[in-house]
Amino acid sequence: MTEQEYKKDILEKIRARGYRVTKQREILLDMILSEEWSCCKEIYYKAQERIPGIGIATVYRMINVLEELGIMEKKRILAQIQEEGEKQNRKYRVILEEGKVFEVSEETLQRLFQRFNDKIYHQKEK
Repeated sequence: MTEQEYKKDILEKIRARGYRVTKQREILLDMILSEEWSCCKEIYYKAQERIPGIGIATVYRMINVLEELGIMEKKRILAQIQEEGEKQNRKYRVILEEGKVFEVSEETLQRLFQRFNDKIYHQKEK
């Protein structure tokens, strides 16, 4: 199935569930299918560039519809944070549930927390 056919199939499923397919929803779907996203807010900020005035509720509703259809699913990332060293030279080690380990600065760790503050989403495999 080509990407266009996949998109058309999704739009048909959205209509079949009784939802309207608006230009905003089509643009959101194109964006969502084009890359992986870490959270709804990330999609929302990018969508604002393409759809001035779009509300965050519109993005959340679209994500919920895609979850309902089985196109997207929530992804939870479980991690353990370890602190090492004195306050001035403190290093942080992020250990993911799957065993990957990353050493990060306090600034990077804070950005990660901000980014994962919202629910994490990713596109299911086609």
